[in-house]
Amino acid sequence: MLELPIHKIETAPPASRPVLEKLVEMRGSVNNMFAVLAASPAVLKGYMALNNEFFQHGTLSMAEKVAVLLTASRENECSYCVPIYTSRAEQIGLDAAVVKALRNGETVEDERLATLVDFTASLVRSRGKVEPYQVEAFLSAGYTEAQVLEVLAALALKTVTNYLTQFTAIPLDDSLLEFAWEPSGG
Repeated sequence: MLELPIHKIETAPPASRPVLEKLVEMRGSVNNMFAVLAASPAVLKGYMALNNEFFQHGTLSMAEKVAVLLTASRENECSYCVPIYTSRAEQIGLDAAVVKALRNGETVEDERLATLVDFTASLVRSRGKVEPYQVEAFLSAGYTEAQVLEVLAALALKTVTNYLTQFTAIPLDDSLLEFAWEPSGG
């Protein structure tokens, strides 16, 4: 297992420091994932740029964005990211039954949200090779072509972090321990 440094502002490469400082300003701290990504200023800056655009300008609702990220993290068996988005779901007031279903890969009762979750899970499982009927079901549920692209952008974000946790030892932040998760069978 690769052990990458968990940077503090003062140990990060100089080009990563402003990003970490902005995270502290916005969130009060830097989580371990961003502290690891700081080893590559280009990756940290690129990740943050896409993340900020997705959250600030994407047209999916906040609940839908979190559902996509939580679903992708679960499908990719990321024991670091599932707790992050469980915490985020709680922060935005997402119904506990929905959060439980998303964490466990169970059916979500809301039909529109269930379509989004199913589409996201299908994209991850098939590595993007979804069938035309799956795209049509997504669009028929009231989602737009632009939102297809937003889901893909979210998957790009999660590919970086979900894959990184598969071969590195990034400890779960203390603030996330109550949301700890391990894949079933794992």
